[in-house]
Amino acid sequence: MDFVVVRSGSRPRSQELWAVLDAAGIPARIAGERGSYTLVVQVEDRERALRELDDYLSEDRPRRPDPPLRTLEGGWTGVLAYAFVILSVAYLAQRHALDADWFERGRAQAGLMIGGEWWRSVTALTLHVDGRHLLGNLLFGSVLGFLAAQGLGGGGAWLAIVVGGTLGNGVNAALQDPAHSAVGASTAVFAALGVLVALALRYNRKRDVSAARRWSPLVAGLLLLGWTGMGGERTDVWAHVAGLATGMLVGAACGFAPPAWLARRGVQWLAWSLTALIVLGAWGWALG
Repeated sequence: MDFVVVRSGSRPRSQELWAVLDAAGIPARIAGERGSYTLVVQVEDRERALRELDDYLSEDRPRRPDPPLRTLEGGWTGVLAYAFVILSVAYLAQRHALDADWFERGRAQAGLMIGGEWWRSVTALTLHVDGRHLLGNLLFGSVLGFLAAQGLGGGGAWLAIVVGGTLGNGVNAALQDPAHSAVGASTAVFAALGVLVALALRYNRKRDVSAARRWSPLVAGLLLLGWTGMGGERTDVWAHVAGLATGMLVGAACGFAPPAWLARRGVQWLAWSLTALIVLGAWGWALG
């Protein structure tokens, strides 16, 4: 017994769908003429035929165009500001400026942080044990910070990164032994990665893409964490994990800010001012 799987007013379209079934090994024939055509299969093949045609037509359906991707300014300004801060702190710490041991006063020691010395969550982000440590964080932080600025502007991106890194150090302190001590911008670097992941996930929600592609930024972020943040004798793994997690939370919150609002010069200057206030205020508290 025959079963009609498609009715069409176009013979070329009917022939196209017949070819789909033929490629799948399903016998079919075209019946009708003069603007009314049917694609017919045996009744026992109807389930396979309908499934094959449904898969083909879903792929053939035109995709909704991607939403516009607006980029903001301030990427290079952020990179220069980041480099200036960590290089300046390295110089001052090496020379014990203000007759102070900058490492002793600024390192992220878990017990002291839990005890109320909150500023260490910030100051530790700007300290590095040696030149290799500093240059690695300078390179990766500059790249990720520049990319984050495309979506949030220079001031918005670096405010999000500093807040994410600060929260990451706080979370790490809560997870570690009170004697645990750490320095380095890597927590903020992974917070920058988390901000990027969150912004990309939010953008993908608006796109007509498969679930695999929609979640690909998260997969990429976890792969980068595993590749760059889990090895090495002095690697603080939990700080990197915490930085990525808190960066994603901050990035998700930033995703609700309208792009037109972020593009305002006044908003970016306010974000730059808050970022400077956090860093300078923390060091002022540490050295005061």
